Amino acid sequence: MRWTGLAITDTLKLKRDSLLFDKAKGVYRVITQRQKRKREGAGHVSVPIPDEIAKELLTVLNGNPK
Repeated sequence: MRWTGLAITDTLKLKRDSLLFDKAKGVYRVITQRQKRKREGAGHVSVPIPDEIAKELLTVLNGNPK
């Protein structure tokens, strides 16, 4: 949450395929939908995160393939 600005609920629902490497810029990005408020609807989010954080997230085992 510190690096993406996502809310706790959005972070808990984050899928592994939401973390992508942007070859053009050479950085990892979190790409997802963010639900701010029901009346505002969901918004697209694409946020670069540090390589060391991305690599750590990709190695986390939690028993859920998503």
